[in-house]
Amino acid sequence: MDLQIHSVIQQQIQHHSDQTTIHFQLEELDELTDTKLKSTTLSVAINKDILQFQVIKQTGINSTNTYRKTYVIPVKAFHYILVSTQEDSGQMNANIQVFGHHGEFLLNEKLSLQHIDNIRTNSSEFPDFFATLNESVTKYINEYNTSI
Repeated sequence: MDLQIHSVIQQQIQHHSDQTTIHFQLEELDELTDTKLKSTTLSVAINKDILQFQVIKQTGINSTNTYRKTYVIPVKAFHYILVSTQEDSGQMNANIQVFGHHGEFLLNEKLSLQHIDNIRTNSSEFPDFFATLNESVTKYINEYNTSI
């Protein structure tokens, strides 16, 4: 019997007085037991001084293997985020690039989600989240800058 996998996308925005965090989580679950097989989380924490991008990839039934990358970018260096998404019959990919004021690369990260058949027909959350990421980050930076 083949392992049946389904994918879940979760989004969350947490507002605090000094920081806003945007979370985007992609999970692959065993369809029969809902056991988490793989999880990828992108978190963007925004405050008046820094942007912190964190990518966490976990595999294994109890998240036994964890890989974490953290990027800290000063708000003064940040200019914009460019995201490209790609979908095909077996996966969705997002390439996130963050640029500085002089066009310099500050971050380049790729996120992938496999086994997407049930997501493709039911949801546009994956491309929609990334299409608005630059706008959301810029909005929160501006809010913190005007509150100073």
